[in-house]
Amino acid sequence: MKKILFLFLITALLACSNENEISDAFGNFETDEIIISSEINGKVILMTAEEGMSVKKGMQLVLIDTTQIYLQKLQILASIASVEMRMQDISSQTDVFSNKIDILNREKERISKLLVGGAATQKQYDDIDGEITSTHKQLTATQVKINDANRANLSQKYPLLEQIKILDDQIAKAKILAPIDGIILGTYSNNGEFAKAGFPLLKIANIDKMYLKAFVSADMISSLKIGNNAEVIIDGANKSLIKYSGKIVWISDKAEFTPKIVQTKEQRTNLVYAVKLMVNNDGKIKIGMPGEVNFK
Repeated sequence: MKKILFLFLITALLACSNENEISDAFGNFETDEIIISSEINGKVILMTAEEGMSVKKGMQLVLIDTTQIYLQKLQILASIASVEMRMQDISSQTDVFSNKIDILNREKERISKLLVGGAATQKQYDDIDGEITSTHKQLTATQVKINDANRANLSQKYPLLEQIKILDDQIAKAKILAPIDGIILGTYSNNGEFAKAGFPLLKIANIDKMYLKAFVSADMISSLKIGNNAEVIIDGANKSLIKYSGKIVWISDKAEFTPKIVQTKEQRTNLVYAVKLMVNNDGKIKIGMPGEVNFK
C-alpha cells in the first residue's frame, strides 16, 4: 500500500513539473526613485509629505523657513535705495547753463545789430561771445561730472540687483515641489528639524511604470533587442499567475554572476546579462516583488 502511494506521489510531481514550464528569466521589480533634498539651509516649517501618499507633479511637499534670507533681501533693497538717492538728475543741474546760453545768444544777436549801426563796440561783441563759449564749457564739464558720478553709483547698484536675484532664487527653492506624479516612499525629516543644503528630505517614485530587472543566459542575450515585447508574470492569489505585457528597455553590456534569486544552485554559478523590462502597473506590482519573463 505504501509503495503504491509513493509511486502516485512521484507520478503527480512529474506531471506538475511537465505542466509548469520554467520561464526564460527571473528577477525583481524596481522603479525610478528620486531622492529629494533641500537646496538651502533652514528649518523645516511645513512637511506635508507622508509615506504612502500619492502626489501630483508640482504639489508642494516641504516648506523651508526663509526668514533670514528675506531679512538679507530687505537689507540689500535698502542699499539699492541709498544708491538711487545718490543718482543725480543731469537736466536739473544743467538747465541753468542752458538757460544762460539762450539769454547770452539773444544778447549777442542784439549787440550784433547795434554793432552794425555803430551803437555798440567790437569789445562788447567779443565779450558776450567769450561768455557764451565759457558757459558751453561749464555745461559740458557739469554733464561729464554727473555722468561719471552716476556710472560709479550704477556700478554699485548692479551687483546688488544680482544679489537680489540670488536671494529670490533661494526663497523660491524653499518651496519644495513634487518633480513627478508618484507616491512617497519615505520621509527623512519632520517639522521643526533643521535641514542643510543637500540634506535628503524624502523619497518619491512613479509606480505607474515598473521595471523587472531579470537575468538571462549568454546564449539567449544575442536574440534580445531593446523594444522587444515579452510576457511578464507575477504570482497571484491562490497560486494563480498574473501576466502582463512588458517591453525591453535596457540590456546590460557586461556579464555578471547570476544572483541568488535564480531557481537552482547550478544556474547561479553561470554568467548572465541583466535586462530591464518596463511594465504598466495596475497596482498589483510592488517594489521588490519577484517576477518571471518569457521572451517572444
